[in-house]
Amino acid sequence: MILEILVIHILVLVVIYLKYQRRFQLAQKIPGPWFIPCVGNVQLASLTAETLFLKLNDYSKEYKDCFRMWLGTSLWVFIHNPKDIQELLNKRELLRVDEFYHLHPLIGDGLLLLNGNRWSLHRKALSHAFSTNILRQFFPAISRHADVLVSKLNTTDNVEITDYLLLCILDAICETSMGAHINAQMDSKSAYVEAFHNASHILFKRMSNPLLQSHYVFRLTPDYKKVKMAIATLHALTDNIISAKRKQLNGHIKEDENPEGTRKPALLDVLMQCEINGKHLTDQEIKDHVNTFLFAGIDTTKSGTSFILYNIAKYKNVQERLYEEITSLIGTDPGQEINASYIPNLPYLDAVMKESLRLHTAVPVSARQTAKEITIGNYTYPESTALWINIYGMCHDSRIFKSPYEFNPDRFLTPDWVDEHGDYAFIPFSAGLRVCIGKQYAIFTMKTIIIKILLSYQIELTYPEEQLQLLAEMVLKSKTGINLKFRKRESNK
Repeated sequence: MILEILVIHILVLVVIYLKYQRRFQLAQKIPGPWFIPCVGNVQLASLTAETLFLKLNDYSKEYKDCFRMWLGTSLWVFIHNPKDIQELLNKRELLRVDEFYHLHPLIGDGLLLLNGNRWSLHRKALSHAFSTNILRQFFPAISRHADVLVSKLNTTDNVEITDYLLLCILDAICETSMGAHINAQMDSKSAYVEAFHNASHILFKRMSNPLLQSHYVFRLTPDYKKVKMAIATLHALTDNIISAKRKQLNGHIKEDENPEGTRKPALLDVLMQCEINGKHLTDQEIKDHVNTFLFAGIDTTKSGTSFILYNIAKYKNVQERLYEEITSLIGTDPGQEINASYIPNLPYLDAVMKESLRLHTAVPVSARQTAKEITIGNYTYPESTALWINIYGMCHDSRIFKSPYEFNPDRFLTPDWVDEHGDYAFIPFSAGLRVCIGKQYAIFTMKTIIIKILLSYQIELTYPEEQLQLLAEMVLKSKTGINLKFRKRESNK
């Protein structure tokens, strides 16, 4: 009996090997750690999110331009050569990786998951919604929610800033995308805030766990029911607001009869007017795009802003130089109205933001999947290969950035590395055909929050000797959070 089972297992492995022989042949030419055919890189199975992140960084240094990994018969290749990444990001035939489709129950067919011609049509239609003129309309709302955040930081206690930033950015994005006032900063225990936490955590856990990627297995876990309830809560708000807006546009209700908690939603207004091939977007399409903007924008902006504040607190000379630049343009009064036109005229703030996004890359990797066999640079990748754009690895490559683990904003004031390695050596918001459509929104939000906080406070590390323990989930995080203290500036006491 045991012999029969063993023979059957061997035959199954042989069939799999023959089926994937071409894949294995091509993959063998790509450098990478040892693996067991048809099983994969078993040495990674026991790693935590923190230790896996460290191991991938080690591989980035060891294998230089790229390295491959196997998860069963799924081939993953991590690429950190700027020239190869530029070619990769401008190929239209590449798809989103399969693992991303576990986000579909939450964000539907938004830009993050669309492929091919549908993606091109929707991307073109939505580009107007994120134009500079539209972003300037968002600024008062972003600024107002940043003011609420500043008032919340008026404490002598330790502040784990990521929680505060999440609520602030959630408030800002919900208002500017849908016109919804969820008041997350005033009610951090609301059903909507809890639902966002649960959906983000569970969906990432499913994406990163091969066992949970099976729908049949996932349905048997307690998380299945929990994430369904969370998504239903998130979608209910979007559905109600879109329905009310549709009735308003159709003349069935007046604007002041909208449900409590809504105002004129600039982004939603634009989406309601979008046309593709002469037809307006359906309510489902609008819902998918709004939910994608919410989900993709909140965690990434929170991560980026939290690490900027960490680096400002750690490097006092940077903080003072930044404060001087801001006050020389705006003045020292934290209560004054800040104009959106100030944002592009603060070059050192821009350099500090970029250097922080390089050192602590908010989105460490992005990904595409091959629809057919394809050659990029020196390697040919088989069909259905997940090509991971190793943004973090590239940002810490000493061949591109001198002293890559040193925080030095001046490198972005005189970016000599661009001449040799090109613009694709630094792509915190991706680049090419699928560059993040919300890039400027995120930059506006991060800079506004930094300006508002620095006008009111000096920032210190609560635990100056503590080393960050980084881990990568949907975004880069610190295992112990970002712990800061905010000291009221003397002129504001």
